[in-house]
Amino acid sequence: NRSRSNITSTGVFAVADLGQVNAARLNLKVFLQGAYTFSTGLMKDGLRTANVIPLIQPYSSALNPLFTRVGVYDGSASVNETVPDITVFDVSGTQDDIVDWVYISLQDNTTPATKLQTRAALIQRDGDIVEYNATSATYVPVRMPIDTHGLYHLVVSHRTHLAARTSTSQLLQDGITMPLYDFSSDQSKAYQDPAILALTPPNNNPAMKDLGGGVFAMWG
Repeated sequence: NRSRSNITSTGVFAVADLGQVNAARLNLKVFLQGAYTFSTGLMKDGLRTANVIPLIQPYSSALNPLFTRVGVYDGSASVNETVPDITVFDVSGTQDDIVDWVYISLQDNTTPATKLQTRAALIQRDGDIVEYNATSATYVPVRMPIDTHGLYHLVVSHRTHLAARTSTSQLLQDGITMPLYDFSSDQSKAYQDPAILALTPPNNNPAMKDLGGGVFAMWG
């Protein structure tokens, strides 16, 4: 059951469930500076062990206008990202325990400031960004709706960290998992805004925090 308002003309349309939406599979990795631990090379999962990660994703314009939901996954009660219970955040014997929710936006290739779609997803201790598949009870690459096969920018955001955007647009195709895009591997993986880089002191405002040892993270 879907409802829409302010329709002024009709055209070709279809009604289907979310499984029929054109969607690429994202393959993203990023570290959060605030959670990263040098001794393990992983992020801490204290929110999980304290049982305070919400079952329903927390991102909306009410939290911050930056987190406004647009597109197919609009964050409403009927189209929202959830998990069944807190036990799924614990992936025993792996580096895949859940650290927190993150917010991903799909941006226009020509005008990267234009937000086309948004998703909330989960980030694991090793930096992988995933979604929970209740049918298989496993974590899988994030489904991101796309209008058509083509080039898009992707932005990863978090409620207590500065966002990171892909430095180059990525080819996304329906039903296909994109090659791994690892923000943590190099400063050049994140778009470097010239206006911010030029702030005093010069060249000291990169898009990500250099953690040392060739590891980079979103600024806490």
